[in-house]
This record gives sequence, C-alpha cells and structure tokens, in this order.
Amino acid sequence: ITALTDMPGIPALDNVSEEDYDYGPVLHRWGNAFPKGDPLSEDLAFVPSSCVVFCGDYITAEEKARLGSFESALLSGTNAGEKVANYAIQRSRAPR
Repeated sequence: ITALTDMPGIPALDNVSEEDYDYGPVLHRWGNAFPKGDPLSEDLAFVPSSCVVFCGDYITAEEKARLGSFESALLSGTNAGEKVANYAIQRSRAPR
C-alpha cells in the first residue's frame, strides 16, 4: 500500500488504519465479487412474453462458472443472445 502513495491522484494514507477498509483504502471490488443469496436461474432470465432478457455475472449457467466472475457474465451474455436469436427464428417461422 505504501507504493500507492507515489502515484499521482492517490489520497494520502497518513492516518489510515487497515481496519478502516475491507479491501484497502484505494482498492475496489464490485458488489457481486462475493455474491450472497440465490442467483437468478437461467430459465427465468428470458421472458419472451415481456421481450426481456437478463444477463450478467449473477445468472446461473449450464457451464457452472463461478458466480460473480467475468466468465459467468460472458457465458450469461452468450446464452442470452442465443435465446433471443432462437426466439426470433421461431417467431419468423410461425404462421401469421
């Protein structure tokens, strides 16, 4: 942490106790880096009747990626895109 004080724009750390911060005085982790509670099921992430699809690092996936990870967010986005594409194909083939 001492090396951070040499970086321009970093606040002074003179009166800072490590007990004041969970992850350090300047470091940041987004809220879902340590997810709590139940994630949204992949089955519930796509709601065609409302034209809504959810994706992100807190959606379960068949690939079993760790929740709160970049991999989980990427897989969720890919799965969401595939569901939307398949739904659009089905709608285009349906009789009108």
